[in-house]
Amino acid sequence: MVLHIAEIEVWEETYEAGGIKEEYQYFTHPEGQQKIKHGWYRSYYPDGTPQSTGAYRGRGKISAGEKRYGRWVYFDIHGRESDEDIWRNGECVERCEGDEI
Repeated sequence: MVLHIAEIEVWEETYEAGGIKEEYQYFTHPEGQQKIKHGWYRSYYPDGTPQSTGAYRGRGKISAGEKRYGRWVYFDIHGRESDEDIWRNGECVERCEGDEI
């Protein structure tokens, strides 16, 4: 099966009190209309400070879902870089210790 991604869109989820909780790029899977993360991803603490940044790669089959890839950076509540991981096909392959994700 060849999947043709028609359009990459941006999704934002907000905290109840306002402010962006997470935002990411996605496409809507043609069989089931499910959002599949594909592209950049960012999450934030309630005060707007970055919490993590990275990227996802969506897969053609719904069951395959989305997988982290590339460099992911995590920040402490003061916005300082606190950790970094390298992901391939949804698995952490470098600098993986210490994460709770």
